Amino acid sequence: MVNGRIVNGRPMIDVDVEMKGGLSQKISALLDTGFDGELALPNPQFNQLKSIRLKSANTVLAEGSVRKLPRCMTMIRFDGRRQRVVVTDLGLPTSDVPIVPLVGTRLLKGYSIRIDLQVDGVVKVHPIGS
Repeated sequence: MVNGRIVNGRPMIDVDVEMKGGLSQKISALLDTGFDGELALPNPQFNQLKSIRLKSANTVLAEGSVRKLPRCMTMIRFDGRRQRVVVTDLGLPTSDVPIVPLVGTRLLKGYSIRIDLQVDGVVKVHPIGS
């Protein structure tokens, strides 16, 4: 099971991501059921991944536009298991548009999600049937 929390009204969970140099970094990510990928990171974190670069892919953004975004494959630890995932580069944050890491539905396949949307609410992600 993965436990998270509500931060500023948004469901956040932690994911351990392998970085260059063999280290892993715990990244707090928004649980985004509108994102059908696995993991998406702001450009500064994306560039620090220990990764295999993939071909850029057309991606539909929240406002409906389509952009070709860089992608790579890296290793993460999620729910106690080490697994390979595709990571999308969300670009550079700006002073008026911060970019938050995202966990998408492809990573959450086979899991049930409980979100208590209240101050200090809990987020629980657990395998279906457990």
